[in-house]
Parts: sequence; C-alpha cells; structure tokens
Amino acid sequence: MLDVRLNDSQMRQAYNNEKNLPSKMKYSVSGDLWENRFAGCIGELACALHLNTELQHDFEYDILHNGKRIDVKTMRRTVKPAADYACRVTIHGHMQDCDIYVFASVAYNKETQKFDMGATLCGWATKDEVEQWTRVYKDQPWPECPSKTERSDAYKSTYANLRPMHTL
Repeated sequence: MLDVRLNDSQMRQAYNNEKNLPSKMKYSVSGDLWENRFAGCIGELACALHLNTELQHDFEYDILHNGKRIDVKTMRRTVKPAADYACRVTIHGHMQDCDIYVFASVAYNKETQKFDMGATLCGWATKDEVEQWTRVYKDQPWPECPSKTERSDAYKSTYANLRPMHTL
C-alpha cells in the first residue's frame, strides 16, 4: 500500500472537482453523500499524482496512463486500511469501460468531520481479474461481518489480492 499526501492546494482541487462533477456522476452507488464523492475525488487525484498524469473526468474512467484507462474506486474509512479489508466493484448492468481498477482508501474522522490530507493507494487489478472475483449480491450478509449486508451486486475481493501500485 502506498500513501500519497496532498497539500492544501491539491485538497482544494479535489473539493472543486467534486463540486463540478456532472450530475450523472453525482448519484451513483456512493449515493448522494457528499463525503463519499469528495473522498472519491481525493483518491482520484492521489492516483493521478502518483502516476504523474492528468485526471480525465470521464464517466467510464478517471485516468489515462500509458494507453490504459484507469478507474479509481475509493472507500471512505475511519481506520487505516489493512490487507484483509474488502474492495469491490459494483455491477450496474455493466461495468465501466476501463482497463484497470485502482483501489484507494481515504481517512475520515467522524467526530471532526474532516478528511485526511491524501489517500492510501491499496493496489490495482485489471478489469478481467475483477470479473473473476467472488460475486456478491445485494442484501447478502458479509462473511467477515454477518451483521452487515451488501449494498448492491458486486465483484468483491481484498486488498491483499491486488497488484502493488509500483507495478502499474
């Protein structure tokens, strides 16, 4: 896992990116929670900075890097990510038109309602690899926490099964 720090200017850029999202991108599986969308923008920017490339702001992918279309999936968490934590790609009748998924985690303090200044890039997988992950279904209990249920149909794995960021 790789921590990418953002400075004040970059955090403002992520904030502005969230404010300027096209309406069709605001109401997806992350729901209408501003915090989830902002965390996603932090994760995308951290990944773009790590790869030294620009964000694309396309519905189907976030970054174009070495000819590959990359979509960044970011989780807002109150704890530091661990290798056995779940990562998932939601199935909405289709998956996004990308080649690679990068998985990020952004720390959020519920008490102060503040985000950490950056993201942890947890790893990546090709779209073909993701489609081979365990398929879970909406309302199915989590094996790791039976009191919680899946929010939607998805492909699910763990950070431990991802490729390291330095190999991208």
